This record gives sequence, structure tokens and C-alpha cells, in this order.
Amino acid sequence: MVLLVLLVVVCAVGCCSASSLQPIGPLPNSVGFLTVGDWGDVEAKKVADSMGDWAQRMDAKAVLSLGDLFYEDGVSGVDDPQFTDKFEQTFTAPSLQVPWITCTGNHDWYGGVESIDAELQYTHRSPRWHFPALNFTYTLHGPGGLRVLVASVDTWLLCGGDSFTYFEREGPPDDAHPGRLKVYLKNKRRLEDEYDAGTIDEGKYRALSRLDEKPPPPTPLAGPVGNIGNATSVAAAGEGRDDGGLDGRMLQWLRDELRKSDADWKIVIGHFTIYSSSLFEHGDNPTLIERLVPVLKEGGVDVYFNGHDHILQHIVRDGIHYIGSGAGARVHHMANRFYEGLKYAHLSHFGYTAHSVNKTHFQGSFHLEDGREVYSFLFSKPAAGSRQAEAAEVVE
Repeated sequence: MVLLVLLVVVCAVGCCSASSLQPIGPLPNSVGFLTVGDWGDVEAKKVADSMGDWAQRMDAKAVLSLGDLFYEDGVSGVDDPQFTDKFEQTFTAPSLQVPWITCTGNHDWYGGVESIDAELQYTHRSPRWHFPALNFTYTLHGPGGLRVLVASVDTWLLCGGDSFTYFEREGPPDDAHPGRLKVYLKNKRRLEDEYDAGTIDEGKYRALSRLDEKPPPPTPLAGPVGNIGNATSVAAAGEGRDDGGLDGRMLQWLRDELRKSDADWKIVIGHFTIYSSSLFEHGDNPTLIERLVPVLKEGGVDVYFNGHDHILQHIVRDGIHYIGSGAGARVHHMANRFYEGLKYAHLSHFGYTAHSVNKTHFQGSFHLEDGREVYSFLFSKPAAGSRQAEAAEVVE
């Protein structure tokens, strides 16, 4: 068994070595954008310059910002200097002065609702920070009436927290506030054991240690918690889920947005992985596979972008492309080359993705901190009413 695991890991690293590629450019009559996740630390300065170069080359009209915006535990308020240090003074290229379409990550939630509220409020401080609600849509426009729908979903809320944390409602509803919620650490002993075993780093350990410990109740909590973005919702504690609660309302909101959209392409962004080839990190998310994937299929979603696992990866399942771009300021070193539907994964480097989309084709490329393109792909729009099981043409 140990030999088999080592073979899978070694092969994954082998498949992730840089390819010799001709750099791509924008498609005809297209709109361009970049994606980067898990960028909320000083290491993001390593990718910022080359992101600016590729944003200019692709004539990018937006950056999809995929959560974990500020390590290790979000921000303390809208005046927190991290907004300046880690965002405004990091991504300085003129080509990056475009809307940053944002979703939260688990590290943003580790700072509690104060952190999330500040990130929402910063939308009114910065002309490019676009985070008006925890769940929202944004449309990219291109030549000839081209429209690309981007739906941002808070996957930490959708999952009721993560393996270390959960949330409960506090007090009566307050529709003027993004959420009457409190974030708790589930089990401090488990946190200490995992830190001692080396499965989590010191930064995450310190951030989680600051949370109050409270074991989650055995059943989901019910009751209104106020208006959290577009999802006026009910808190679900621990791993529990309830169709009439938070996740049910969020999923219904997403169904409705996807159903009423006649955009040429439909994209959903969230921080958590749904499918992932990463080993000894986060990997697959059973909750999102069970709950979110059917909504993506029903709504005709073409691409789901995520961060969370600190690699670059491209997976195709049932005609939907799952693109992981979680290497903005963190890296990981192990993945499973033989993971079902995996087209490509790149490990051990900081990086991001660049895309060009027109009415008929969707193009993407993976880039490292020095701007090198290590992978590119192109797929066509599936015929109306059908899903292509194998829609990717890999260009290597």
C-alpha cells in the first residue's frame, strides 16, 4: 500500500513538470479574465507581476478571486492595513485595476463575522474590490453581445463550516447586518493533535486557537440569522444540513439565478474544492458533491472555479470543468495522477490561471510565478440541451 501511494504521488509530480508550450493569446471576439485563490499573504507578490503581464496580454476584464483573501484569520475591520499591504500594494499593475469578483474562504471566516463584514464593506472603499454580498452574480460582457455569468457562492457557509469549525446563530434576526453568527472551534484537542502530527501549519494552528471551543450539537440548529448577502438564511451547525435552512436557501438562490440566465457561458466560483486530485490536503468535498453538483448540472454550468487546495488542476466530470486555482500564496506537493477526470495538475509552485472566452470556445492556461505557461486547454460550447462528457482538448 505504501509503495502504491508513493507511485501515485511520484507520477503526479512527474505529470506536473512544465511543458514546452507556445504562449496563447486571446480568442477572436472574446472577453478575458484571470483567476487566483489563496492569495492572502506576502507570497502573492511572487505572482503579482506576471499576473499583470498576462492580464494585459489577455485584455482581462476581471479577476476571479477564489477565497482565503487574508491569512491567517481574515481582517479586523475595514481599516485593517492588510487591505493595503496584501491587496492594493501587491496587485499594482494597471491591467489588474479591474473588478476582482470575490468569494470568501475558510481563513476569512476564522476572523468571525467582523472579518466577513469588513470584506463586504470594502466594496465601498475600493473601485475594484467587488464583494457586495456573500452570494451574488456578475456578468462579463464581450463583443457581439457575449455574456459570461459568474455566480459567487460561499461554500464555507454551504458546508456548515469546515472540519475544524462551525457556526451558530446569535440573538434575534438583524436584516441590516451580514449575519448574526458566531464561529466556534469544534475540538481543541484534535487541533493540537493535528498540529503535533504536522498536518496543519503553525499559522493555521494559531488562528484556530483564538476561537472559542464549543462542541457542535448533534442536530442542525434552526432559526433566522439575518440577511447574509442574498441568502436570508437559517444557520446549520456542525456538519448538519437542512433543506429549509442556510444551505437550502442558498442552493435555491443559485438554482433561480442559473435558471433565469441566458448567458453564453455559466461559471460558478467558490472557495472549497468539489473534486480534487490533491493528496494529504483537502481533496474531494462530499457535502458539495452531494448538494452542489446537482445544482450545477441542472443549471447548465460550464465551469466551477475553486481555491482551497494549493495546486493548479483541471478536472472534467460529466461535461463540467472543475478548475482549481489555489496557489496564489500557498503551495502543496502531492496529488494523484490517476484521479478520475484529471486533465492536468501542477504542484509545488505559486501560480494562477488565465482565460479567454468567446461565443463558441473557452480557453484556459496555467501560469507560474515567473509567467511561464505550463498547460493550456480549449473546449467548445456543448450543444443546447446536452452535456459533453469529454469536452476538453488539451494543448501540450
